[in-house]
Amino acid sequence: MTLLRSQPAREDVRYVFPSDGGQTNFVAADGVLGRICKRLGWQDVTAHTLRHTFGSVAGELGYSELTIAAMLGHAAGSVTGRYVHIDDAVKSAVERVSLEIASLLDEQRG
Repeated sequence: MTLLRSQPAREDVRYVFPSDGGQTNFVAADGVLGRICKRLGWQDVTAHTLRHTFGSVAGELGYSELTIAAMLGHAAGSVTGRYVHIDDAVKSAVERVSLEIASLLDEQRG
């Protein structure tokens, strides 16, 4: 987070992780994640396991399947889901789940 916060804000770039040209998002995240995990000595950690963990924690916190699907970027699974706009709810849920995961990690280190 310190590294992310230290990055200069640029009006011309919409992405947290832009491509080298800055016009699209960075697409090699899985490779980078693999190298980071290897350096940390973490085995069996993939983008999929991180998404699964995030979704599982969200479920444990009582979020609905629709909210969890939206947080994970899944397409709306029902006709009703296409009409429900839960942007603010999703942002709030993502923040709460992220804080819960950070708290669990802090407990493990503690």
